[in-house]
Amino acid sequence: MPKKNKTNRTRKNTPKGTKKKKADISKRINNILEDYSDFIKNNSRSTLYAIKTGQGLNLLRKKIEENWETFIDNNLKHIGIRQCQRFSSLARCVDIEKHPVLLNLPRTKLYTLNTLSEKEDIGTYLEENNFDLDFEDDDKESIKQFQTEVNDHIKECKTKKASPSKNKSESKKTDEKKSTPKNKKFKKIKLFYRWLNKDLKKYQTSTKKISKKKHEYLTNISDLLIDYLNENKHK
Repeated sequence: MPKKNKTNRTRKNTPKGTKKKKADISKRINNILEDYSDFIKNNSRSTLYAIKTGQGLNLLRKKIEENWETFIDNNLKHIGIRQCQRFSSLARCVDIEKHPVLLNLPRTKLYTLNTLSEKEDIGTYLEENNFDLDFEDDDKESIKQFQTEVNDHIKECKTKKASPSKNKSESKKTDEKKSTPKNKKFKKIKLFYRWLNKDLKKYQTSTKKISKKKHEYLTNISDLLIDYLNENKHK
């Protein structure tokens, strides 16, 4: 019997480790979703789970080659890009192993401190501003005092930030006051007087002569202007 010709089947060459990488990404996504689920359920410990979710997102991002926002839309849509960004940022600036006391602060305060610290470690930032972070997690009195001190610090920083704008508004008012029609008129006359005097001096030294009558006329104008300027100077 004649032998049947074997048809050459083309195998799709998949890069080594692709399956493993996909499995790893899938596992990380599940871990993030679990932490996010705990974040929603445990309101009293939501800061901890927000940071844990953020840590998972930061590790996952290193593994992803496609556009990060597209990846979140496809795989973590119910968390959303904005929430993912907040969690990631929080995880980068809060070291819960080094400074566990920070878990006693609400997320809103941590977000504000993150902005004030200019994206560096919040614990280090607070220590540089003379905050005591070395106390036990169950020391309720110290925790309450710490929370009050942080609130006062944030208020103080916001007041300092707002004060330049206040000064700007005050200077704007003075500028408006300066630029009244009367003041504008005074400035114009002052400039004209300067120009006229300059011109008169030029004619005195110049070879080009002007008539005596014209010179007297211009001098009279100059005298009238100086009188007006002196009278209205402090008004």
